[in-house]
Amino acid sequence: MSIQREDTELMKVQPDELARFIEERDWEPFAEYGDSARFYKNPAGHQLLVPLVAETEDYDVFVRDALRVVALSSGSSPDSLLQDIRHGDRDVFRFQATTGDAQGLIGLDDMPKLAIGSKAIIEDAVQASTIVDDEKKRYLSEAKFGLTESGSYVITMLSPPIPFELQHGLTSPGLEPPLHRKVTEEVKRSIRETRTALDDLRDGRDDAFDNAPERGIRLKMCEGLIQATDPFDAVTCRITECSLPLGQAPVPSVTRFVHSDVEFLMKAATHLKPDVPPTGPQEIRLEGFVKLFDRGQTQKYGKATLKTLMPDTDGEQTVYMTLDEDQYKIAQDSHSDRTQIKVQGTRERVGKNTWKLHNAVIDMSATRSTDQHSYALFGQGQLD
Repeated sequence: MSIQREDTELMKVQPDELARFIEERDWEPFAEYGDSARFYKNPAGHQLLVPLVAETEDYDVFVRDALRVVALSSGSSPDSLLQDIRHGDRDVFRFQATTGDAQGLIGLDDMPKLAIGSKAIIEDAVQASTIVDDEKKRYLSEAKFGLTESGSYVITMLSPPIPFELQHGLTSPGLEPPLHRKVTEEVKRSIRETRTALDDLRDGRDDAFDNAPERGIRLKMCEGLIQATDPFDAVTCRITECSLPLGQAPVPSVTRFVHSDVEFLMKAATHLKPDVPPTGPQEIRLEGFVKLFDRGQTQKYGKATLKTLMPDTDGEQTVYMTLDEDQYKIAQDSHSDRTQIKVQGTRERVGKNTWKLHNAVIDMSATRSTDQHSYALFGQGQLD
């Protein structure tokens, strides 16, 4: 969205809403312009004209010009101010990328990385802020991406609206803040602590990431920052709490990560990954249910996903396999019949609970129907 053109979003801003927003930012009225507008000034001596009636001719132009002046005096952007007005009942997370490209261009794969990394940071905070699954699902389903701001590469994410009946919990001592604010505070804490730890690591402190989880520094947070920052010279995280309750302008929390931080974030991610015991021989036999398929009509090989158990791991594991045409047909039949398959190959860990199985071969004669998973390392036993 560009605020430099007439926009229906500008027409949606109510006069009293705009006046209150400006007054919260230390602008004071000093003169009336008939019954339709009012002059304001701030401590720096800047002046602006605010319309008092939405039916004023060129109302959207007055709103646009007022936001431009406020943005100029505050070092913000007109677009971000407009979103703050329009979403006054939401906390706003902005992740702004800076690129060194002479033309200000970025690759097609880079913007999605900024979005995916930003989303991972919010998801990490949601997981850390509540243990009630329904609350997690509700927050993530109601959170939104905002309109892209003009003049820069920005991912804007909006918290769910804070219901009116919960707004008193934002400032009242002794009252439990709503989940919306818990998530926002956790994002701020995690980003702040991660920035501090990175600076300590740069200074040579070996204990920079000690007690990391207790400080809000978690693996998914670091991986999100890596994803968002790696393609760019820098990413600035700007968090603005909603303008409720009325009468107090929110103070943004601003933290910057630069491209050279990625190396240290990777070290941190390695430090935060759970210790994995030696997995023994790589050759393995597995038994489980086939879940997902991917094969074009003209392709010789297809991909399948196996859900199974693994030695030295916790819980169900996901195993990706590439199968030839005949093996792929066996996997499809097993899936249709809801029977397990037994497969052998060479395993490779690609994530905490995900693996690739190279040179996968299905043992059709061993296929059976069951609700159990099993495994065997070669040299350590045989399957029934």
